Amino acid sequence: PQDYLSFKFQAEDFDFSLSYEALESCLRSEGSRRSVYKADLLRAAIEQERRGYQAVRDDSVTAFWNDYYSRISSSTSGISMRSPGIKPSGSDWIPLYHESVPRGCAVLHKLAEGYIDAQFPKSRFAASFINGLPDELLEREGVARIPMEGSLTLRAMARPMNRKLPLGAQEGAFAAALEATEKLIKFVASLQFPASSPPRTSV
Repeated sequence: PQDYLSFKFQAEDFDFSLSYEALESCLRSEGSRRSVYKADLLRAAIEQERRGYQAVRDDSVTAFWNDYYSRISSSTSGISMRSPGIKPSGSDWIPLYHESVPRGCAVLHKLAEGYIDAQFPKSRFAASFINGLPDELLEREGVARIPMEGSLTLRAMARPMNRKLPLGAQEGAFAAALEATEKLIKFVASLQFPASSPPRTSV
C-alpha cells in the first residue's frame, strides 16, 4: 500500500517499489472482467491493511540499526547502508551495499542467524553460474551455496547478534560480521560473470 511506502519502514531498502494503488489503477484501465476482478481484490487488500496491523517503532531496535549505520559509515571497507530511520521490532535483516557487487545481487546481514548472504535472483543463467562454482573453491573461501526459494544464495558465517541489545555490547560479533561481509563481497566481486550477465553498478 502507498501508505506503507510513504512511511518508509523498509521500502527505502529497495531500488524500486510499486504500490498496490498504482497496480490497481493499471488493472482497472485494462477494462476486462478479469482485470477488474483483480483490481477489486487489490482494493480489498488495501482497505484491510488500513484497518489492520501497523508496524510500531521499537526504540531498542531503532537504536541498534542507527548505531550499526554509524559504524558502517565510518569504516574504510567501502560497505554502505541506507540511513535506517525508525525500525519496528522485527527488523532483523540489514541490506548492505558495495559498488563492486553485481546488479541484482542483494547482500544481507541476517542478525539472529549470524549469516551474511549474497542473494541472486533465481534464473536459468544464475542457476547455471552459481551451481557451476567448484565446491573446492567455495570451501577454500569459506562460502556455502544455499538453495533458497526464489533466489540463489552464497553465504558466509559470522556470529549471531541480538538487535534488541546495544551494539556496543556485541563488539566482537559486529567485528566478525564486518570481516565476513568484506570477505564475501570480495569473493562475489572476483567471480568472472559472462558478458551476458547483469552489468555491475554502484548502489
